Amino acid sequence: MNERPTVSVVMLAYNHEAYIDEAIRGVLGQQCEFSIELVIGEDNSSDRTQAIIEDYVTRHPNVIRLLTADTNVGMHANFERVIRAARGEFIAICEGDDYWTDRTKLQAQVAFLRTNASFGGVYTHFRNLRQTRFGWRASRSIFPTPMLPNESPLDRLLCRGNFMGTATVMYRTELVKGVFDSALRPARFPYGDYPTNVYVASQAKIGELPQVTTLYRTAPGSATNLGPEKNLRDAIAAGAMRSEFCVFVEASEETRLIVAYGVERDILSTALVARDYDIAQAAADRLRAFHDRGGAALRGVDRLKIAAASRPWLAVAIVRLIAAAKRMARACDYRLTAPPPAGDEQTPFPVSN
Repeated sequence: MNERPTVSVVMLAYNHEAYIDEAIRGVLGQQCEFSIELVIGEDNSSDRTQAIIEDYVTRHPNVIRLLTADTNVGMHANFERVIRAARGEFIAICEGDDYWTDRTKLQAQVAFLRTNASFGGVYTHFRNLRQTRFGWRASRSIFPTPMLPNESPLDRLLCRGNFMGTATVMYRTELVKGVFDSALRPARFPYGDYPTNVYVASQAKIGELPQVTTLYRTAPGSATNLGPEKNLRDAIAAGAMRSEFCVFVEASEETRLIVAYGVERDILSTALVARDYDIAQAAADRLRAFHDRGGAALRGVDRLKIAAASRPWLAVAIVRLIAAAKRMARACDYRLTAPPPAGDEQTPFPVSN
């Protein structure tokens, strides 16, 4: 592994025994005209995750590098150490419970970045993967949804949240490593991917490839599936993050107002689901004040949620109605049999020495 690879794929792994095989196979199945390396940060799992990875390392010692830990270092430290360990010209991310389904993902993204020198990163589209009573099923829906007219990736990150699937992005290595020496260092925030995307988007353009390359898994116990109380804490933390992002990029006053309105809407919605009516009422009061100052017209659903903040019986009814609608939507959407990982472990790309 002395020769510098073109792409470093970095992977975080912690208690991913049930999923890590698919994640690794999706990387090894890539069809590339260049060499890649796979850097896996194994965070002292309590299951067989490390043993599975070590078996792959034995079979592919010139491709896979395993970073182990004697104790659990945590998500942020694990993320930083794999990024800093990356030797490639470009960095792609695939977490240990997601996987790639498109064999040409890396080839297409490298071609884009080499053709577009002013772009610091590029993302693709993805489908969600959820466990149903019929097993793992992929969504018919494709994400992210289209950009609004005249909306840039940075605008969308600030105003509408982290829309890029982590396992779909590719960055220029030297650019993305700069985030660890900036005010947006991921360890300061609840999640590492969101501030990293904002940092890259603030330094260079971000491209989009419309091909679906990835399945993003929502697994029981995952960071995105930990219950209403955790979701409320995350909404509050995300609001603080987005306000800080606005300061970092020196966002316009209009953008800051849009962000502030969106943050309060998110907090109100998650507080109603968590049945924390004190937080819900505070968010409702801020939304009313925002409207009274002429900030924006309240949407019909927002008016209903504001009313529900002081009427628990109405809040429960609204939450149940929304939950039922979401269940119906998921039942209709998650119908696709999950495709297998891209290719197999034949490593159809040049291997660096």
